[in-house]
Amino acid sequence: MSSRGMFFQAPWGRMLVVLSIVCTAVTLSLALLLATGGLARQPILSLILVAFTLGCIPFAVRGYTIEGTTLFIHRIGWKTRIPLDDLQSAVADSSLIADSYRLFGNGGFYSFTGTFSSPKLGRYRAYFTDSRKAVVLTFPKRKIVVSPDRPGEFAAKLGLVIQNA
Repeated sequence: MSSRGMFFQAPWGRMLVVLSIVCTAVTLSLALLLATGGLARQPILSLILVAFTLGCIPFAVRGYTIEGTTLFIHRIGWKTRIPLDDLQSAVADSSLIADSYRLFGNGGFYSFTGTFSSPKLGRYRAYFTDSRKAVVLTFPKRKIVVSPDRPGEFAAKLGLVIQNA
């Protein structure tokens, strides 16, 4: 643990790797076909597809830092800050997000981010890259799911944050 907090990587699971490769290949291939006239010459639509693909990259989750009573979710070039003052529990249990579906957000283009729902957990905010490493953070009025490389250690560290609150 450094003076800046404890850092956890956000490893990509197999599903995210496959979805990201397929989505990137499809959008960029379609953009190329539209730019060169392979389908129909549509340079503006081609640029939109390239911009969409590139626009998803900054939202990819790279890791997490627990610093005091704050969780930072690292993206490419920026961080999302989650205050942990009212955190009630942190549970490493991927079964809680089984059969999840996306309500709004990104469902596998470099990360799983946005609002999702699952039968066991209900509605939650997602910031994960590997559902097998899911840690569910429960607050009084919301739930957040992340996927650190060491889920048990991450949940234990957050347990200390709860005890010290």
